[in-house]
Amino acid sequence: MKGEKACLKCGSKRVIESARIIDRGDSGCQYDFSVVVYKKPSAILFKEGCYGAMRASICGNCGYTELYATKHVMRAYLAYENFTDGSSSYRSNEIQGSPVMKSLESAHDFLWLFLDQNAEAILKDPPRLQWWVRHLSADLEAPGGRPFRRWFLLQLVAASDPDRSTVASPPKKQAYPKTKPMREPSALDPFLIVDLKKSPTPPSFAQALEQMTAPHGLTFEVWGVNPGKLPTTRIKEVPLEMGKWSTDDSHVINQESWSDEKASGYEYGVSPWRLVGSRSQHYSVAMPSEERKDGVFFLVLKKRLYIWPKASMDAGVIQLLDKAALLDDGTKAELRRRGIEALPVTIKSGG
Repeated sequence: MKGEKACLKCGSKRVIESARIIDRGDSGCQYDFSVVVYKKPSAILFKEGCYGAMRASICGNCGYTELYATKHVMRAYLAYENFTDGSSSYRSNEIQGSPVMKSLESAHDFLWLFLDQNAEAILKDPPRLQWWVRHLSADLEAPGGRPFRRWFLLQLVAASDPDRSTVASPPKKQAYPKTKPMREPSALDPFLIVDLKKSPTPPSFAQALEQMTAPHGLTFEVWGVNPGKLPTTRIKEVPLEMGKWSTDDSHVINQESWSDEKASGYEYGVSPWRLVGSRSQHYSVAMPSEERKDGVFFLVLKKRLYIWPKASMDAGVIQLLDKAALLDDGTKAELRRRGIEALPVTIKSGG
């Protein structure tokens, strides 16, 4: 059967879509090849698995095959989302009146990995893309919201950036005795390393953005932020060694330099991680477990740094989806109907 999709490898339109993948059991019985995600992965029994059959798109020209389980992955993630209290943990039982909290991260790890592997195909298929955007943007403005969904939407934004693979640079390995690679400012990770002896007084918000972006050929645009109401720029002391136990204390100006001084010192965002000693290809994804209303958020798209308030996090995410041309007219109309409006531009490069 001739499909509507083009092969990602050779470009042929001769694509067989939704081919069934057979798994064989005892006595030659045939079953759908399936994936499972558990609502309660830490449970010894009764893990409450969400099963979904895998399907394949196969190129009739070169044989390139893509596996997918779109609706089942989303269904598993919804089960996970509805089971938790909005964090990455759930209450399993009590011991002497104290709650026992267990990690429940497999579903969002699986969805992140799925989008990571399939983003290119999703972005090339407009109906499929809008399906994901509509489902991941649903209920963002509901009481309590769906705070993890914003990170999956930003994952699609990042995947759509044609400049992302060309501006990334691997960390440099330092000469002896510092053998650990160091995190350095880049076009995807703009920040300032400060020498307190030479620059003891931090620059203003707008000056800092200019100094962060210009050396990397970036421009910047600020949404919904009144610079006059931001706290004075703070120089942060953070480790830049890219290792499990960092020992350096570097002075930087970064995304959190305008956050509440009493807030967590970690940069608000997503970071992949692995268990110590793990050799698996799989990694877990650490997502913020608390809502932050202080300070601003950074994200680079097409060599432009966008900045907006954490207090308007989801509005900024939707606005960035529009900037990345990932919203069709119907989805934009639905978002406007729900009252999600664009944040005003307050500062931009050269203006």
